[in-house]
Amino acid sequence: MTARGALELASELLAGRLGLRVEGAMRDRVARAFGDLAEARGETPARFARTLRSDPESLERLVDAVTVPESGFFRDPQHFDVLVRCALPELGGQGVIWSAGCANGQEAWSLAIALEECGAAGWRVLATDVSRRALARTRAGRYEERELGGLSAARRAQFLRPAGDGCWEVGPRLRRRVHVTRHNLAEEPAPAEAGACRVVFCRNVLIYFDVETRMRALAALRDRLPADGWLFLGAAETLAAGARFFSAQRTRGTFAYRPRRGRPAARRAPRDSPPAAAAPPPAGVLPDPAALVAEGEAHAAAGRTEEARTAFRKAAFLSPNDPVALLGLGLALEPDDRTAAARTFRAARAALARGGGAARHGWSEEAVARLLDAKLGDRD
Repeated sequence: MTARGALELASELLAGRLGLRVEGAMRDRVARAFGDLAEARGETPARFARTLRSDPESLERLVDAVTVPESGFFRDPQHFDVLVRCALPELGGQGVIWSAGCANGQEAWSLAIALEECGAAGWRVLATDVSRRALARTRAGRYEERELGGLSAARRAQFLRPAGDGCWEVGPRLRRRVHVTRHNLAEEPAPAEAGACRVVFCRNVLIYFDVETRMRALAALRDRLPADGWLFLGAAETLAAGARFFSAQRTRGTFAYRPRRGRPAARRAPRDSPPAAAAPPPAGVLPDPAALVAEGEAHAAAGRTEEARTAFRKAAFLSPNDPVALLGLGLALEPDDRTAAARTFRAARAALARGGGAARHGWSEEAVARLLDAKLGDRD
């Protein structure tokens, strides 16, 4: 078996275990982790690949090495704002917020802080991940100074305590709210602890799945949530994921998703309907590119791919240095033409580097860059 063949076998095993799309940046990540583990064991790539096929523990170590627990406190803070100001007041009572793919745990502890601050006494957090290493970090709740980005000094003083060596750890108030358990979103039904789940944070996880696994995971999440449940996805999924199972709702400058039940009615609710046709601009006045981007996002979130492509193409034509218009067009093209999508993602990255304005569309430059990195990796 050649080194290339060994890497292909390892990629196939990971794809079967996690439903990962092993391509682009993920392929490079798998190659590095695979090579490092083989070297640490003193094995050739071919022998280590055969070990992975027969030894579940070795495959689990590769899973831990590949699943990168990138996280931060109150990352994408608009989601927490919508949770506290919209979702929890609407839901009332008590329930569980499921942090699916909790990584190092900052998201789960941020949710616990949000619940403490808004006085949601009957609410708890379920934190799950496939990586044992990530779960150990979450359970420990211990973070270095550099891992506390997004956490204000006031929140740190109220909810964390010094743990020595420049580290901080979460205090007992938060620990009472969070339950940590292992779960493979790609393969397993929802854990029993999610029985009272009414809100799911599943951010920047589905982007790494292949299409079949992604749709299966979204179907399982839809079936787990009640009709009035809320799903929060990462920036990588906000434009197109899972319209069969969830409808998009733009709230306070960001997207949340609500479960669909049964066949969509012939006449959809207003938030799922195509945007009302705008009055044509006066003669000689061009359409507003920002309005076209918003129209494209609404079409894409509701699964109207062709209409989304049209709106994003118009926006990109009128504003060729707009990274969000190009990003939206790339995501709309990707299901049917990956080559054209890749060209468009590269154009979006170049526009972002030139200082294109993502903020006017409600996106942060960090979120756009993160999504483009996930799509293109190091291929540029």
